[in-house]
Amino acid sequence: MDSNERTLRFGAVASYVVASVTLIASLLLTVSLITGAGRTVSLLDTFGFLGLGPVMNLLARRLQGALITTGIVSFVVSVIISGLLYALGSLCGVIRQLSLRVTTLEQALSERGKPLQ
Repeated sequence: MDSNERTLRFGAVASYVVASVTLIASLLLTVSLITGAGRTVSLLDTFGFLGLGPVMNLLARRLQGALITTGIVSFVVSVIISGLLYALGSLCGVIRQLSLRVTTLEQALSERGKPLQ
């Protein structure tokens, strides 16, 4: 096994691992952002004692919407990145297989005695 084949194999495995980690991390981030969005009202209730209740209610709604939107957008972007990394790993595997096939073909042609161009 030459260094090119080892590099392609490592690239394929590494991209699969990074794609999996990215997908898991994006799922955790989305869950934490949506959970945090649900808790913003209770966190901002403490300002109601200072007479800022109506202002904090308006702020809490906007903050909830922003956190939920950020969670959804980050999940979608992470799924796209994970898909691209998975495709990269698949392409590395295909390139490795093609390289092996070309090497086998070159060896077969050289054994026949035909010059390679």
